[in-house]
Amino acid sequence: MSFKFTTALSLKSGEQAAKEISLKIKSVFPKEAKYVIILATPHYQPLTTLKILDFTLKPKKLMGLQAPLLIFESAIVKKGMIGLCFDQEDAIVKDLLTQDVSSQSIESLLRLKSKDLNGPHQFLFSCLPPEVNYSDYLRGVELSLGKAYNVFGAGFMKKYASRQFHITNGSVDQGLFNIAGTDIKIDTLNIGGYLPLGRPFVITKVVSDKGLIMEINNRPAMDIYKKYFEEKFDDLKNRNFFPLYPLGVKENGNYRMISILNYLEDGSLICLGDVKENTQAHFMLLHQPTLFETIGDALKPIRKNGEGLIFMINSMLRKKILMDGASEEVYQVKHHLGEKFKIIGMFADYIIFPNREKREIGMDTGSLLVTSWR
Repeated sequence: MSFKFTTALSLKSGEQAAKEISLKIKSVFPKEAKYVIILATPHYQPLTTLKILDFTLKPKKLMGLQAPLLIFESAIVKKGMIGLCFDQEDAIVKDLLTQDVSSQSIESLLRLKSKDLNGPHQFLFSCLPPEVNYSDYLRGVELSLGKAYNVFGAGFMKKYASRQFHITNGSVDQGLFNIAGTDIKIDTLNIGGYLPLGRPFVITKVVSDKGLIMEINNRPAMDIYKKYFEEKFDDLKNRNFFPLYPLGVKENGNYRMISILNYLEDGSLICLGDVKENTQAHFMLLHQPTLFETIGDALKPIRKNGEGLIFMINSMLRKKILMDGASEEVYQVKHHLGEKFKIIGMFADYIIFPNREKREIGMDTGSLLVTSWR
């Protein structure tokens, strides 16, 4: 059976947004709205949204997420609500939430709840609030599901509202939110657009389980920034512009990004992304002309599917780097995929994705994640 779905956008305020979403979904799924996912900016009361959608649609499963910005078709939405309703014969979809975000708790939850997901095309979507340590999350997922599992999602390091609520299991709650499923084929694709800067250097000492790069070229890691940025280094340090210049490790002809989040007083760099000792790396720069020249070719693996649902997760840092080009990037994705693909999405601080080349779970603050559902 084909993947049946519809998407809906409302820019209205308050409960009127949920009512409009309900009407649009009901026009396509008049008898039964099986699985419904709501994406909303922080302007809406999730409990009100839950009550309205539960009453009007009576879905088998209603799930909801908050994000600072949304994506609908070719536009970035600063205030609004998006609804996705889908049905797939034989598919099983579960929402899993835990407030105990230790690696042991995450492992136990996923190991227990994934027992019923025995069909093909298994996947896990995760939304990590700021209080979740991404190293603990990775450890828990890898111990329960393995490194090669189809895991993707969004993570937050900052608070964009007083509280980050999720609609899950018929209630509104906080914590680590997951959607686990089977029998839905989800392809993932990362779009970078980065170019290497200067000569390569060698990462010579790391503490991988803590996400620390201690030394580069056998010197305190931060010294490499002093060397390259010279008189601009103090400004880069004081304004924490390290995330604007990720490190790129070349693998199989492509660069994998290691995002630098901050630094410690001893000169170590706090990073997001798998890093190993004696690895050669470059500084990377997001280059808009290269991005827009190559985005069509980058999307070919998705476009060959012909049609379907596109769920994108973009990063707030990427938007900051691209500035006005962020809206152009979203437009270009829609332009190259065409009208047969329907696009929704959200912004977060970092993306989670399956690194199929290394058979592990990757994280990145600077790339755009495109997922195709069918």
